[in-house]
Amino acid sequence: MHDFVAAIVEKRYRGPEASFQFLKSVMFVDTYQRAAQLYSLNQHADALAVLSPLLDRPDADAEALNLAAACAYAMNRADLAQAYWQRAVDGHPAHAGVRNNLGNLYEQLNGFLKRKRCIGARSI
Repeated sequence: MHDFVAAIVEKRYRGPEASFQFLKSVMFVDTYQRAAQLYSLNQHADALAVLSPLLDRPDADAEALNLAAACAYAMNRADLAQAYWQRAVDGHPAHAGVRNNLGNLYEQLNGFLKRKRCIGARSI
């Protein structure tokens, strides 16, 4: 964790708002880690509740959305999982992991054409 924090300070946050941005990043990591731990304990609803502040932002992080979608999927809420993964793809189109997860969901829901459009024909 210390290496991660040092990297944030060194590379990202310089200038007058550095302390605020640094604190915000540490809070994100703490929240995400708590949610991931709850997910690993099969406490999916609790994990989703912990993630809520990270998801309310229009520029929500792809990893937070991905974990939220995984929680929803584990709770048999494919509709909610799809919505979170779609937000992640829309906001972070280069993130291959969320594109793949959304594509796998579409495939599971018999949406082969949606999957093809989502991850690209070359991957199928």
